[in-house]
Amino acid sequence: MNIRSLPWVILAVVGCGGAALSYVRLADELASEVSKLKRELSQVKRDRVESAAVIREVHVASTTPATEGSQEQAVPAAVRPAPEPPELALDAQDAEKKRYSEARQSFLQNEHANEPEDPTWSRAAEAEIAEYYAAREYKALRITTTCKYTLCRVDVAFPEGDAGREAMDKFMSDRPWQGTRTGKVDWELREASTFIAREGFELPSFDRKAL
Repeated sequence: MNIRSLPWVILAVVGCGGAALSYVRLADELASEVSKLKRELSQVKRDRVESAAVIREVHVASTTPATEGSQEQAVPAAVRPAPEPPELALDAQDAEKKRYSEARQSFLQNEHANEPEDPTWSRAAEAEIAEYYAAREYKALRITTTCKYTLCRVDVAFPEGDAGREAMDKFMSDRPWQGTRTGKVDWELREASTFIAREGFELPSFDRKAL
């Protein structure tokens, strides 16, 4: 080797060594950053797991009733009224039906009382009703009939016992002509009041909103 080229060789060797050292430092820094990122990622995963655990605990605490003697009481999400027992619901329905029936009956009584009279039709209708219920199966009944213009009122009294009940059942299931009909029976007082519309007419309409 020429002595004159030695400095250049030395410089080249030193330069390569410097580059190698730079690469080593860069690799160390990259390794350090990777380790740091891994630690941060692990911490994020641990935080997510802990948050999920806290959410589950809160959900269980809000849905599990507090046991007797515990200091903290669980607060329900919403307070729902307890359903009524079936027998109370049926009693309420029966009371509503009875109230409607009585109100409608009172309405029809007023309509009949205030209706003008058609003398020709009313006398003929009263005679037809009397003849129809003169049959043997109705002998136990005492029947009073008043007809007006489009409406006949038929009041019935019946005796105690099977004969009176059977005659009343027959009376309520039958009618002298094809007019609309409604009525109410009081089995304790053994009396009834029914209304029959004239053929070609309907019973007066009762508005339930009037209750």
